[in-house]
Amino acid sequence: MSISAFVEAAVPGPLNRSVIERVCAEEKLSLFEAYDAFALDVAEKYSTGVYSWHHGDDAMNSLFTYAHALSDSGLPAFAFDVYCAFDEGEYRPEGEALSMQLVLDALKKKKEPNQTPEPTAPGGRGSS
Repeated sequence: MSISAFVEAAVPGPLNRSVIERVCAEEKLSLFEAYDAFALDVAEKYSTGVYSWHHGDDAMNSLFTYAHALSDSGLPAFAFDVYCAFDEGEYRPEGEALSMQLVLDALKKKKEPNQTPEPTAPGGRGSS
């Protein structure tokens, strides 16, 4: 299963363990690497207009729900930053514009050297 297919599987509803295990096995990724690859796909495609805000938000909410509520694994820092970018857009007046800026910031930060991703604690910063 490609990362893009992984993202598409998340949009209509919650992710499940079999989808996560399949993408990790087929793409040869650890769980956190798969989460970051998912978030990178969403961030890059949202920032270039391939994904709408709603598509990205739905995908990231599904990933967050799986990582925190269902698997209790938490998200690595980059994936959590992308999740938060969409979460902030859900309730702020500047919504999509704010999400776009925060996604661009997360992408820029990810490209900086020496980033050590730390998982978020389960039940960390708010959920959608």
